Amino acid sequence: MSCMLAVANPKGGVGKTTTTINLGAAFAEKGRKVLLIDFDPQGHLTVGCGLEGTYTSSDFDLAGLLLKGDVDRIKTLITRVENFWVMPAHRSLIRLEDELVVQRAGEYRLKKVLESFSADFEFCLIDSSPVINVLTDNVLLAAKKVLVPIQAEDTSIRGVVALETEISELKDILDADIEIVAIIPNMVTTNSVSARVLANLRGKQSGETSEVQEIRRPALVTDFQIRKRVDLAKAWHEGKSIFNYNPRCDAIESYRKLADFLEGKVSNL
Repeated sequence: MSCMLAVANPKGGVGKTTTTINLGAAFAEKGRKVLLIDFDPQGHLTVGCGLEGTYTSSDFDLAGLLLKGDVDRIKTLITRVENFWVMPAHRSLIRLEDELVVQRAGEYRLKKVLESFSADFEFCLIDSSPVINVLTDNVLLAAKKVLVPIQAEDTSIRGVVALETEISELKDILDADIEIVAIIPNMVTTNSVSARVLANLRGKQSGETSEVQEIRRPALVTDFQIRKRVDLAKAWHEGKSIFNYNPRCDAIESYRKLADFLEGKVSNL
């Protein structure tokens, strides 16, 4: 049975795409068959996997294929990269939001398409837009399980609050079974802000902001983090995972820990 996981946070710049790519590489290293799905109209995951030409191609209209439910054509776009597979984004997704808003059950379009081939993979990781909109709803409803990368800064916390609010509304309005399975501190530095925010999120410090109080979920916040490393940005620029770009980077061990952690979480759900 395939495990589908959304990687989401409506706060931009938290390393969502980098997390998706390198978590996928970590699962693949463990021998898992992994599909990465780029459902962000900006196509950062697609570019970060070396598929920029696909994103800008004039040979196909991904938005149109999704609206028609042309699964066979979409499946031909799935490309092997390193030791995992990628369903790339396309610039046509930029107009998809307006189309889905007026479509009946438009928020379920991605779910219906992925149901036809997601079972071919053990893990499907979906990179979402850094906003709350119908495209993000599509990702949440398709995956049902959510990993939230969070930068250890005060401003990043507001994104988690917005995400939890959206999940709550989808549960109430559509009776959707969606849950956050983990919050991973990402791009962590050694400064005092990172240390304070991490302590607050894990419930180890009092006097936190109201935003931290609202999302405090000590059981969801991992006891390890992914540190900020220049090589992670360089790897994305080269269209590679960090495993391929620099096998000596210490961030690799964090992604391995995250893969192990999530495997344990999923097996217990």
